[in-house]
Amino acid sequence: MSVRKRQLELYDNFCYGNLGTLGPAFFNEEVIRRLDDLGVGLLRINLSHTKAHNLAAFIDDFQKHTNKPICLDTEGATLRVNNVGYVGRNKAVTVDRDIALAPLTDNDRACLAIGMEKNLNHFALSFASCQGDVEEIKKLMPEDTLIISKIEFLSGWPI
Repeated sequence: MSVRKRQLELYDNFCYGNLGTLGPAFFNEEVIRRLDDLGVGLLRINLSHTKAHNLAAFIDDFQKHTNKPICLDTEGATLRVNNVGYVGRNKAVTVDRDIALAPLTDNDRACLAIGMEKNLNHFALSFASCQGDVEEIKKLMPEDTLIISKIEFLSGWPI
């Protein structure tokens, strides 16, 4: 099968149905089966709440209970905030200036490698700020991988 045909097949599978997000509190058979019953077409694992040392077991467990594809959604660019008040854990901050941030964390890179070892074909890049961010994740993935670019910075939008 050609790379382009495989990409279109992955895209079609992604488009038919809903995206279900799973976090550590929902890594269990009951929730996975319920998402299947509701017609979820793609199970998203948020890597902001999942560490690499747990991921392989989570993927194995999911695949015991469903044949739905799994999408790993990266943590993405991270900005540490100091001395400007309290920002809760896993909360976003809007910054009105250009700041160069790496598009992938060390945890993202480790999890992407595990995902490829587990033959996953769907990945999402959170907080993409430019085409270069997307190119960086594409360099790590096989050609037939579906990458969802989540543009969450103003710099990612052409004006």
